[in-house]
Amino acid sequence: MKESALAAVQPTVDVGIGALRTLQGRGCFQALGIGSCVIVFLWHPASRRAAMAHVLLPTGEATPLPGKYANTAVPALVEHFSTVPAEALQAKLCGGARLFEQPYQPPQASIGARNVAAVKAALAQFHIAVVAEDILGSRGRSLWASAANGQMKVRRSDGTQLLL
Repeated sequence: MKESALAAVQPTVDVGIGALRTLQGRGCFQALGIGSCVIVFLWHPASRRAAMAHVLLPTGEATPLPGKYANTAVPALVEHFSTVPAEALQAKLCGGARLFEQPYQPPQASIGARNVAAVKAALAQFHIAVVAEDILGSRGRSLWASAANGQMKVRRSDGTQLLL
């Protein structure tokens, strides 16, 4: 599937670092050049409501960028679905890569791995299931996600593509 297949759905909403965006019923999120950051995409199938955050770091204090930290992004995402039980939401994750080798640092200590762990822990607090993911590894990614059907298309920097 080409980017245009999901991105042609209007509107297309860019989700930059630290951002949190929402869509209802139609439209497509896009996040480009994802490295160690983690994209959290929440979708409610019955209402076709979607929200996405671009998480930069595992923990931090609340900032004007609600998606910047895993510990603030997930609660802020869930808040956008206040009329829906959190357990009814589906989560899809992407990112958390280790793009640069760091001597003497085990892979689980990388910022990407710590971001993934923090996002998963925050989702677990709300009992939100992760239904699909393309995480960790050593490749950057870009993605497009549809509010209409909950599909997420991932294009890795090596050219491989996935539909989650």
